[in-house]
Amino acid sequence: MTTILFSLILYLFNYPDFFNALSYEITQKKYEKTILPQQDLKQLMQDLEVLMLQKRYYHDDEVRLEDVANELMITRNQLSRILNEQYQKNFYQFLNHYRILEAKELLLQEPPLSVLDIAFSVGFKSKSSFYKNFVQTTGVTPGSYRKQQLNKMNP
Repeated sequence: MTTILFSLILYLFNYPDFFNALSYEITQKKYEKTILPQQDLKQLMQDLEVLMLQKRYYHDDEVRLEDVANELMITRNQLSRILNEQYQKNFYQFLNHYRILEAKELLLQEPPLSVLDIAFSVGFKSKSSFYKNFVQTTGVTPGSYRKQQLNKMNP
């Protein structure tokens, strides 16, 4: 088993394009039956941005992939493909991106609001999920982010 693993790693270093091509083929196979209308792709992406930025679908902590797909009048598989291929995110990563953007703004614009109030107001269901996603995105906790940014604004 060790020999096989070692050989695979050695092959990976010698032929990295092989694994990139293999990964591409697997992705293509995954979406083989999910047709995306290329002429409408840009419009779908714009419509998706409108749902997030103007209608703030991410505020709903119960929003599902199907809900957004239905709003865009596409299948859930098509939406999943768009998110994976165009944004390199799954559905929840995509929603959390917008949640974190708004949370960062609220942390600075609304100092009296608690971090937990902000987390719930932008669509997170739990404090732990909010903290995990916030730290992954910014590298600091929400409280540290607020303190650092407010100190920069008011030296």
